[in-house]
Amino acid sequence: MRRKEPGNEDHSSLDDPDSLWQDIQTAAEEAYDRSPVLAVLSLGLGLHPLRRRLPAWSAALPAYLIGTLAAFWMLERLAGP
Repeated sequence: MRRKEPGNEDHSSLDDPDSLWQDIQTAAEEAYDRSPVLAVLSLGLGLHPLRRRLPAWSAALPAYLIGTLAAFWMLERLAGP
């Protein structure tokens, strides 16, 4: 991935359609890389008001979900193709 230094703007991509397309693809890939992080943060912020109304046992729920998923993946790998 090519990074440009501030102050050294290269406007050749405006003249070359292929270079412009590569810049657009690079921007799309970076946005795609950041989308899971934004989704988790948005979900956390959206569910924050519900946190006060959840029962006490729900605090252990994420750990059980992670463990269940890990056990499933382990058994799936042991079973083989």
